[in-house]
Amino acid sequence: MLGLRIPENFERPYHAPNIAQFWRHWHMSLSSWIRDYIFIPLGGSRGSPFLTACNLFVAMGLAGLWHGAAWTFVVWGLWHGVGLALHRSWQLTIVPRVAILQAGGRLVRIASVGGTFAFVVVGWLLFAAPSFGNAYQAFIHLFV
Repeated sequence: MLGLRIPENFERPYHAPNIAQFWRHWHMSLSSWIRDYIFIPLGGSRGSPFLTACNLFVAMGLAGLWHGAAWTFVVWGLWHGVGLALHRSWQLTIVPRVAILQAGGRLVRIASVGGTFAFVVVGWLLFAAPSFGNAYQAFIHLFV
């Protein structure tokens, strides 16, 4: 339209087998902006695993703040920062030592997609709630 090519912004993110893949497929323009203008200038993954985790935490916390000036948005971003840091640690320490995880397979894929989906859904509770009290009540009603 008008000679402009608009790239797709979402590519089946709920089928992602991990949180890093989720962010590669969810809101791709925002994800690449966070990577290019926050995460990489902070040092990206060039430092120690701890420094990389801190960079992920800060970048995603700022992404949460970008969504709104409420603490629930910031904590939502931090939630994803923790998820990304834990995923990176899992990939570096656990996966190389467990043969079934290295091989993958259908059951590993199903468990991975299900776990990622559950992680994201808990994050959406924080994102949608106007307060932490509301998020807690929604969590209780959803899971208890």
